[in-house]
This record gives sequence, C-alpha cells and structure tokens, in this order.
Amino acid sequence: MKTYDVEVERSVIGCLIAFDHLQDKTPLIEKSDFYYAEHQKLFGTVLEIYRETGTFDFIVASAKCDSNMRSLITACVNIVPSSAN
Repeated sequence: MKTYDVEVERSVIGCLIAFDHLQDKTPLIEKSDFYYAEHQKLFGTVLEIYRETGTFDFIVASAKCDSNMRSLITACVNIVPSSAN
C-alpha cells in the first residue's frame, strides 16, 4: 500500500509557506517525513531561509534555488486551497 502522495507533500509545504506556519509546525515536521527527494530538498531550503530571515521570503528563495526549485515552490503554494479558489 502506498503511504505517500505527491500532492499531499506539496500541500504541506505550501501551507507552511503560504500561511507562514513555519514557527509553529517545524518542530513537528522533518525532512525525512517527505518521501520524494525533491520535497526533502525543498523543505530543507525553506527551513534554512526561515532560520536566516524569520519568515519565508520568495526573493531569498529565488536567489538560493534553481528554476526547477522555484517552479516547485510555486506549485506547492498554488495547490493550497484558499478562499480565492
């Protein structure tokens, strides 16, 4: 039985970024909680930026990430439901 899902992993990362819940939730989530290596790498980058700046800053992320990772960040944020959807 498959116990992982790409959209769920992206939703978790997207929620942390979009709703700025990094401070509250990072003690509960680790890189190893993500099955996909690209999500582990992204989560590590998000945490690194958060620890440096106190929030997630897409401009800082753009400087640290390649275009594939920037696209993944956008996909993660866009998958999160909002009242605008």
